[in-house]
Amino acid sequence: MKRPIFACIVAASLLISSATLILAQSAPTQTPAPVKTKRTTPLDINTATRDELMALPGVGEIYALKIITRRPYQRKDELVTKGVMPKSLYNKIANLIVARHPGEKAK
Repeated sequence: MKRPIFACIVAASLLISSATLILAQSAPTQTPAPVKTKRTTPLDINTATRDELMALPGVGEIYALKIITRRPYQRKDELVTKGVMPKSLYNKIANLIVARHPGEKAK
């Protein structure tokens, strides 16, 4: 009598542990945040991608999307005048960005 009960307990334990292992392996992995690196040339806010904008200090996904949706910019300070970001954040990134006009080449 004790032997079948013990066998059922062992089988149930193995089943639960293998199911847990399978679920842990199939769990979705989080995508890493963009790596924030130093740029050697200013980033054009009229053509930059979401990920490029998110690499700027203090610019997360929300600000990056606001920058993109309110394009085009004649001047980079329009990020503040158009209400895209606060002046404090603009001051942090002002020397890292430019607002080039279509057809204007990088210097």
